[in-house]
Amino acid sequence: MVDLYDYQRRAVKDVLLAWQGGARRVCLVMPTAAGKSVVSVEVVRRAREAGHRVLAVAHRRELVEQLCGHYGPEAAPVCAGMAGDASKPIQVASIQTLMARDVPIECGLVVTDECHHLPQGGQWVHVVQSYGDVRWLGLTATPERADGQPLGDTFDHLVVGAQYSELLERGRICPCDVFFPPETLQKGIALSVSEAYKRYANGGQAFVFVNSVDEAFKVTVELQNAGVLAVAVTGDSDSEERAESFMLFRRGYVKAIVNVFVCTEGIDVPSASVCILARGVGHASTYLQMVGRVLRTAPGKECARLIDLTGSVLAHGLPTSDREYSLTGTAIGVTKGGRSLRVCLQCGLTWESAGKPGCPRCGFVPTPRNKEPRIYDVELQAVYAGAETGSDAMAKELARLRGVARARGYSVGWVVKQYRDLFGCSPPGYVFAEDERRREWSRLVGITRDRGYKKGYAFARFKATFGSMPGWGW
Repeated sequence: MVDLYDYQRRAVKDVLLAWQGGARRVCLVMPTAAGKSVVSVEVVRRAREAGHRVLAVAHRRELVEQLCGHYGPEAAPVCAGMAGDASKPIQVASIQTLMARDVPIECGLVVTDECHHLPQGGQWVHVVQSYGDVRWLGLTATPERADGQPLGDTFDHLVVGAQYSELLERGRICPCDVFFPPETLQKGIALSVSEAYKRYANGGQAFVFVNSVDEAFKVTVELQNAGVLAVAVTGDSDSEERAESFMLFRRGYVKAIVNVFVCTEGIDVPSASVCILARGVGHASTYLQMVGRVLRTAPGKECARLIDLTGSVLAHGLPTSDREYSLTGTAIGVTKGGRSLRVCLQCGLTWESAGKPGCPRCGFVPTPRNKEPRIYDVELQAVYAGAETGSDAMAKELARLRGVARARGYSVGWVVKQYRDLFGCSPPGYVFAEDERRREWSRLVGITRDRGYKKGYAFARFKATFGSMPGWGW
């Protein structure tokens, strides 16, 4: 039996319960480094105990090899150029080889790795139809197609095996420092890749993602000229060249792998700590797959670094923010409250700002800018002293503000806010007639209803404005 973490045991249990409840095709979502393969090994083990043969499907030869290693001696590859054994109870097939077969492989369970590829193209549709009567387990960190659509047309049940916060707490993934420009760039990048590496990478091994093959070679030369040993890996690279590049990268001889989509999934180099996005990222799935390459833990690795040169973080949130997943509607979203970001003016680090005024990296706390109140009346300017201003001058300014509000159709709340900004206190509530307070109460009730706010919103705003609650029966 596989030794599982508690959240992995929970994932196995939830998958089995889904099947028992009538689901046929279960999509299991677990972030990078959560151990999807370990969970699938346990599910496959249980299927074998029940007497089922298993078919595992992958879209790349490297993944076929990985899965055969995970499933052990009962597994055999079904892939061009690899010696297979049809008698083995676990068949691990490439999608290309599976498509070339006229007769489906007998099985009671189909396991699909990186199942967000499933609905893409006729080959996957053919596989789904050919094995439509057996149970399915789809594995992915990102249940979203390349076009941003969810997977509800392929799977009928979703199991979320773990969240990023859970993995951080257990030390399964690294914290991630984030650096990005203050706004999303529609064209170009905020900084050259070589300059960004020297300034923010701290000498770490980096995956660099670019837009095109030409750009990959250009950036590789740029890094090499800056003294950073880099290689380009593209879809045109032959398998031997690609394998050698990754071998040199894993051993630390190469500092940067520059690529176009080649390293978005299936490449595990735990020592790599830097992800440089030198391209825009339209969908959350692609973003999470790219950044996920550097979240794995390794000896001596304290944290990962995302250097986002186009501002994709603004659209997709921090790499370790918890996510909401769905098979319909929005496939991947940041959980509520998880997208309030602050950028340190001292070191450039990005973090979620709720309750954290200072930078968690360098400790810098920006000095709040005191906004000088805007005074329109010449007489008030002469005697203005904040809360210590004479009562006659304060009363005259209140009368002026109420006149402006009437002329422009502003609310009483606007009057109170302007008064507070000037004098640091609220005007006495008795100066507002009952009909003014009633109108403000009606306005606040309307806002509460139209915007779906809780009932307490209107009461809280009214009391903040007038210092008392609305009258009974209003």
